[in-house]
Amino acid sequence: MPYKPERIVIEATGRLEMPFTLACSKASLLFVIANPIHLKRFAGAIGQQAKPILTAFKDQIQKIEKRIIKLLESCPEYLFT
Repeated sequence: MPYKPERIVIEATGRLEMPFTLACSKASLLFVIANPIHLKRFAGAIGQQAKPILTAFKDQIQKIEKRIIKLLESCPEYLFT
């Protein structure tokens, strides 16, 4: 059964996120482009640093990254060359 996320949050990276967000849009997936400062402040507000939060979910993130790569491969017109 394919994974159907309710929403995907991606950190803004100076427009490097654009191929991914275009692929999400093409696949009708909801996404949010998050401000990196807001992410850092949120992590601080809950008593965490942003990097350890991501490390705690390393396995899940790697699985999602593999799915993202497959999604991007299905939209070659949006990939950087």
